[in-house]
Amino acid sequence: VQNSRFLIPVICLIMVVIGSMYLGYATATEAAAFGVIGSMLLATTQGSLTWGTFTESLMGAVRTSAMIALILMGAAFLSLSMGFTGLPRAMAELIEGYNLSPVALIAVLFEYIAQNTSIDHNGYTVGDSYFLASYRAGMREIDISNIGNQNMNEVGFFDTYPSNDNAAFNGVWNVYPYFASKNIVISDIEKGLFIVKKSE
Repeated sequence: VQNSRFLIPVICLIMVVIGSMYLGYATATEAAAFGVIGSMLLATTQGSLTWGTFTESLMGAVRTSAMIALILMGAAFLSLSMGFTGLPRAMAELIEGYNLSPVALIAVLFEYIAQNTSIDHNGYTVGDSYFLASYRAGMREIDISNIGNQNMNEVGFFDTYPSNDNAAFNGVWNVYPYFASKNIVISDIEKGLFIVKKSE
């Protein structure tokens, strides 16, 4: 009860921000601005706003925004590249040529169950290798050379969150394995970028 004086203003701020959008008083951008100003006022009145906490929050927001912007840029570039190559259309025509029924199409699919409990995210194929960003389990490399026989095996990994592999949104967000040097860039949410190379 004593600590409710810190919690109640936060709940009220959330209700005001969301309510202003639902009631049509503010756009999403305006509501976000209200939320920022309200958060700073609350932090000031509660004595938790210092130059150190302000700069730390600011840099955290910049890192997150930059990471999202890079992901969106990469996704746009990949979509454009795939469109130019005509690969999606070729794959669709190939599958259509098999004349499979919906039931038969589902039957040819199979599941790959990893040895960890982390959350899978983005994955990329290079030759017979599939590089998977797997949050707290880091980056996993999976051999897909025998995928036609429904067989996939993990052959390597780089774990940026060694403390555990729990299902939570920490650790590796994305990977990029397409450099001619065979260097692999790993983007970690908290720790930034890692550049690794597969050992021979």
